[in-house]
Amino acid sequence: MLAHVRGVDADTMKDRYYGQAYEREVESAVSSRQEVHKVELLAETLRGQSILRLREEKENLLDVVWLATSGSELRTLW
Repeated sequence: MLAHVRGVDADTMKDRYYGQAYEREVESAVSSRQEVHKVELLAETLRGQSILRLREEKENLLDVVWLATSGSELRTLW
């Protein structure tokens, strides 16, 4: 799995030790790919698109609140 994640042939990998660092690398790659697939699946339906918009709004919410509670000079600069 590690060779596949790294995009190399398993026979060419020099280190054969599979410790926690390698497990984390594989888990991280799998998680990243799963998130990409989730977004792709959600984008295929109207309800999924709404969920994606809400996620984006949630990510921006802290900036919006911070900007709304900041001074007028900062809002002008923003």
